[in-house]
Amino acid sequence: IGSYLRQSLDDRGPVVAPVARWYRSDQVRLSDRVMAVDYLSRAGLRDRAAENELLRLTAQLAWEDRIRLAHVLARGGDRAAARRLLEPAWAEIEVEGRTATLPQRTPRDFYFFSPIRPTAWLLSATLAVEPAHPLVGPLVETLVQQGRGRSWAWNTQDYGTAVAALAEFQRRQQAGATGGVTVSVGRKRVLRLESVGAARDSSVALEGLVSRSEAGQRVRLHLEGGGKGPLFYYATVTAAPRSAPVRPLDRGIQVERWYERYDDGKPITEVAEGELVRVRLRVTVPSERHFVVLDDALPAGLEAVDLSLRTVGGVPGPGAADSSGQEPDVAEDGSGSLRWAYGSWDGGWWSPFDHKEMRDDRVVYVSTQLWKGSYTATYLARATTPGTFMRPPAHAEEMYNRAVFGESDGGVFTVAPGKSK
Repeated sequence: IGSYLRQSLDDRGPVVAPVARWYRSDQVRLSDRVMAVDYLSRAGLRDRAAENELLRLTAQLAWEDRIRLAHVLARGGDRAAARRLLEPAWAEIEVEGRTATLPQRTPRDFYFFSPIRPTAWLLSATLAVEPAHPLVGPLVETLVQQGRGRSWAWNTQDYGTAVAALAEFQRRQQAGATGGVTVSVGRKRVLRLESVGAARDSSVALEGLVSRSEAGQRVRLHLEGGGKGPLFYYATVTAAPRSAPVRPLDRGIQVERWYERYDDGKPITEVAEGELVRVRLRVTVPSERHFVVLDDALPAGLEAVDLSLRTVGGVPGPGAADSSGQEPDVAEDGSGSLRWAYGSWDGGWWSPFDHKEMRDDRVVYVSTQLWKGSYTATYLARATTPGTFMRPPAHAEEMYNRAVFGESDGGVFTVAPGKSK
């Protein structure tokens, strides 16, 4: 195999194969060369001339191929050149809560398509160049979370690169965790873990640990590890506001909510007892989100109406006329991508939310995956109790990455007494 790959690196002839149309792109041809030098490097048959030629053509390489070439160079001991390739990629990564968001262009249209591979290669290359880099933790969390959300759609490219990257991380993490970890605030030890070879959660009350200053309240944690390698951690603070929130908040998810009169669709914050109210929700995400929960607490004077109990059907949606003979969640469109792979159907209408719960005091929606864009949800409520009630913000968050969240505005909602008969 090594001899064949060395020979292919010098071959500039046309490609005659079922995938030949892809090779009209110089970027695809260069991608094959990066794959070849990577294999040769792993097999101990390093081709320095081919690596240097690819380094010279860096600007023409795809994003993920630059990352893979950096790993090849680091494996061969040229960490300085590898770092120069990785630094622009590191600068493009946005850390959101516990996860890292890669640029939208990183997964490319290719006959070996893989949405997971760019993240996995970046993690592997980063571990080879700078094992203690602050992006290592978020990249690991991203791979794990994407595996929870859509591993059923992964291919061998996804699994192979993800397993290799996570195995290398685990090997280094175990080396750094042999001596345990101590967490202190000032002179007070708040937590001692004798062994942290595997991920684990610990909770500590903040009572007596918060210091006050002109800049506000803060807690300064000191972590000390007894092992030889780096340790990665997350600190999450759970808090409650002192006053009822009224302004919207966007921490990676934008949430909007408004109430409409059922009869004419006019926005309202006051309604008469006994009337119906249409509640509208809109969630906007700037990039892909996983396991999103949308929790809309009702003003105490309203009660959600469960339309699943209706005895007469509504107007059928466009999905009700699908005569393809395939289930909506597995049918494919012309581009070959899965169509309606997530969400749920109700009377022919598709919703991005897989699950919905109608409770006494709130309505909850759950979505396995949301792509970049805006999504809506609507339900009906009836005004049952007169009075002026708090209107809590609608709240959305990633279940496994709660620092990515958003809230709508809050305020009050009034139910006026109905006319006595």
